[in-house]
Amino acid sequence: MTQDELLLGTAPDPDLPVLAMDLDGTLIYTDTTLELFKLCARVKPFLLPLAGIKMLTNRPHAKRWLVRQVGDYFDPRRIDTEPKAIRLMQEHKKKGGQVWLVSGSDQLMVDEMARELGRYIGKFDRVQGTEGPESASVKDAINLTSQNKADFLVKNCPNGFYYAGNSTQDYAVWKAALKGFGFNAPPESYKLAREDGSEVDVQEVVPRK
Repeated sequence: MTQDELLLGTAPDPDLPVLAMDLDGTLIYTDTTLELFKLCARVKPFLLPLAGIKMLTNRPHAKRWLVRQVGDYFDPRRIDTEPKAIRLMQEHKKKGGQVWLVSGSDQLMVDEMARELGRYIGKFDRVQGTEGPESASVKDAINLTSQNKADFLVKNCPNGFYYAGNSTQDYAVWKAALKGFGFNAPPESYKLAREDGSEVDVQEVVPRK
C-alpha cells in the first residue's frame, strides 16, 4: 500500500479524471514569483532593475534566474494555504483520483512548494511548472500558463481533467477541462463558453473579495 493509501485509505481509481491544481492564488494566497521579487528587493535590491528587464523579455528565463539569485532565502513553510483548496484535493484523493500540481511558476519553486503541500495529501501524483533552461541561448522555453497549460493537460490527461484556478489566465484551461473550480476568480469565470457554444462548468469555491 502506498503512502497516499495509508493516509487516505483509498486505492487509486484510474478512470477518474485528474484534478489539476493551480498554485499561485489558488492553493496559496500569494504568488511565488512575486515572493521572489520581494526577496530580491530585500536581499539583493541592486538586481531588481535587471530582474524586471528579464521578465519583460523572457519569462521562463527570468523565473529561473530569480530562483538562482534568491531562491535560497525562500521558505515554503511561511506561505499560507487556502483551506478549501486543501479539502478539494483531499476529497479527490479519497475517491481514488490523482491530484497534480500544475503551475506557471518555475519548476524548482513548484517542486519546493509541492514537498511542503504534500503533507496534506501524502504526495502529488505529478508536479509540473515552467521549465527554466539553464542556457541563455535557449529561446524556446514554454511559460506554463493559459493556453500552454491547457495544451499540456489535454495532452497528458487522456481521461480528461478537472482544474482549479483563480484568474483570467485560467480561462483557456477551464475551457479545456471537464469541470472547473474557481478560487477568488473574476465573475466572468463562471460565464465562459467554448468555441462550439457549450457552457463551461466552473464551480465557485471561494468568492472574489
